[in-house]
Amino acid sequence: MFLITAIVIGTFLEVLLYGVYVATFIRHVQILVRRRKKLLPKTFIYLSTASLLLFVIATITMVADIIFATQNILANPTGPNDFFGYAKRRDIKSVCSTFAIAVSDTVLLYRLYILYNSRLRIVALPLLVFMVECGIGTWSIISLSQQNNIDPWIGDHLRKLTLSQNIFGFISTGLNVMCTSLIVACMWRSHRRLLATGVPDLQSPSAYLRVGAIIINSGVSQKLLTWSLGLNWHSQL
Repeated sequence: MFLITAIVIGTFLEVLLYGVYVATFIRHVQILVRRRKKLLPKTFIYLSTASLLLFVIATITMVADIIFATQNILANPTGPNDFFGYAKRRDIKSVCSTFAIAVSDTVLLYRLYILYNSRLRIVALPLLVFMVECGIGTWSIISLSQQNNIDPWIGDHLRKLTLSQNIFGFISTGLNVMCTSLIVACMWRSHRRLLATGVPDLQSPSAYLRVGAIIINSGVSQKLLTWSLGLNWHSQL
């Protein structure tokens, strides 16, 4: 029962943190509505679609976890659990996480494209990496869906997913680092140029705070940590 207890606790925490997604989504909608007249129609549609997709993905993931935990608790609350619906839940979460990463990366690419004044030569390489990431992500989903009759207590089946999962993690993390580095470099150069003009308000640590905010907002630290933990866990199988 330890594993199902851990799943229930994780699902409970997920429901609590879901409030962050709700608040963020509502705030984003308010900002988009307020600035709709200042945005190009294509930009408004893209940002609205990206925000809605991320919210829907988070909702589907949470609902899948709630259904899975509830079904297994009600099916056998005291004895050994056969983890009814484990494969379906695994497939749903795999698709959702892959789509969430892809949508988030399109936002990074969009920021990069705007920040560098639509210079395609800057965005070309990250865009190419993103296309490769989408292909590897599809391969990862297909590889996972082909693993049937999985016992959650046994980790041997995860060895077959090492190649697709690790390549996807490497590429998505690399793309995130690449885009974040280019964004930080552009903003840092702009800050340095303004410093040369002697603007007094810029003579402060605020530039470092802005750079830190960009890095945190990009999620690159989270990706690096998650991927490193995944590699370390797999190496111990």
